[in-house]
Amino acid sequence: SSGINAEYGNNNKSPADDFGFDAMIPKLFVSVPDQRKNAELLDVAHRAGQLSNLGHKIITNIIGRWLEIAEQKITAIFKAYVKYRRLCAIQVELMEQNEDIDRAMILHRRIRDLLDLQYKKLHVDLG
Repeated sequence: SSGINAEYGNNNKSPADDFGFDAMIPKLFVSVPDQRKNAELLDVAHRAGQLSNLGHKIITNIIGRWLEIAEQKITAIFKAYVKYRRLCAIQVELMEQNEDIDRAMILHRRIRDLLDLQYKKLHVDLG
């Protein structure tokens, strides 16, 4: 795929909004490798005099902020995954504890039944 996705008129703020672009214009999100390639092409155009210093600075800033956003999203995903795995481990531990409690309750019932049986035998013998 080309790595390009268009998103129309949503409420998400993009770096382009800081430069006064109309919010209803389709917002273009480009993949990280494509952004890096675009940055290289911009540098080539700037060195060749085909792009002004201001234009180069603005576009480079936008690309840099998009890269930061991508990094922040990946970081958030990893943090959420770590939390999820910790919760899974806690769930397994609780399930194991419940199984231990269930086994203890079964053992307790068996002992109580044996004691009741012994008490009845003793009571019958004493008569």
